[in-house]
Amino acid sequence: MRPGRGRLGTARRPLLARPAAAAREHQDRQRPDHHLTPHPQSLDRHPASRDGPGRRDGGKDGAGRARRPGGGGGRAGGGRVRLAAAGLAELLPHHIGRADFRGPEGSGVYARHPLRERTGLFRPVGHHMPVAEVVLPGGPAVEVVVVHPVAPVPRTVPRWEAGIAALPPASGAGPPRVLAGDFNATLDHAVFRRLLDTGYTDAAASTGQGLTPTWPYGRALPPLVAIDHVLTDARGTAVGVRVFDVPGSDHRALFADLRVRP
Repeated sequence: MRPGRGRLGTARRPLLARPAAAAREHQDRQRPDHHLTPHPQSLDRHPASRDGPGRRDGGKDGAGRARRPGGGGGRAGGGRVRLAAAGLAELLPHHIGRADFRGPEGSGVYARHPLRERTGLFRPVGHHMPVAEVVLPGGPAVEVVVVHPVAPVPRTVPRWEAGIAALPPASGAGPPRVLAGDFNATLDHAVFRRLLDTGYTDAAASTGQGLTPTWPYGRALPPLVAIDHVLTDARGTAVGVRVFDVPGSDHRALFADLRVRP
């Protein structure tokens, strides 16, 4: 665990509040920031690869999100077996997953540090979206929400919009919250901007990479849109974001270097 250098200070304050704001900022500087590195990655129906982001970042302190690939003889655990065979269990040994209604597909969180599953935070609309608390050594527990609403093709647009609208808003109560995954939305979508307006910051946008495309990958067309995101509430800030090509996936992997304070 390394203390972070990043600080928060994006809210605009009225001029008369500057003394109080300065006092709060001084208090914030005394609080240690903690390191978290989420990297959402879609693996649906594709083989796991040893060249994925977990290998490239050296297994730093963090939590990785992955949609489990299909296959495995129709068994929900088939994808998990292949990910373990690719070495993921060595880098990120803690796991919480939720199979989708089709069986072998679903969403999961893999982490270097212990995880606790949370239930009842919100009612997902779309694919299963598990919620986990990552317990950081010497630091706060961080709440990670796996995000994956349905794709907004013409017949599913209402369900896609409802899926994003149902996500939990940013909150200053409870553990710091991170939303990560395939939102199937860009910064241009109004429903996504309304989610940001509750108090979230997009890690890529805040580091100058909000337009770096993540989808599609491995097709005739080059990557065109940024639909994979990492969002933090006011207690988290991104100090760096990288995007990786991952062989066999139709999404590029988004790697965010965060600093989180209680």
